[in-house]
Amino acid sequence: MPGGASNHYRQGMTRRHAKQRKKRPGTWWSRFGKWLGIAGLLGIAAGGALVVRNERQRRALTPDQVRRRLHERAARMDRPD
Repeated sequence: MPGGASNHYRQGMTRRHAKQRKKRPGTWWSRFGKWLGIAGLLGIAAGGALVVRNERQRRALTPDQVRRRLHERAARMDRPD
């Protein structure tokens, strides 16, 4: 059908059939899956950012500071509560 007819009409579908085809069952599930995937990717990115931040903080310590922290941690472990 020349003159700007949509693809659905070219396939012999009426307007009602074209609308029914767009509303297929399970659409909400695919939207939910898409949002779940996006949330998962954002969570992975946020977790990676936290790891990088902690690694930078750890590398910024001098050997003396690390040694002092380890001694403090060992002293806390030895103390009975």
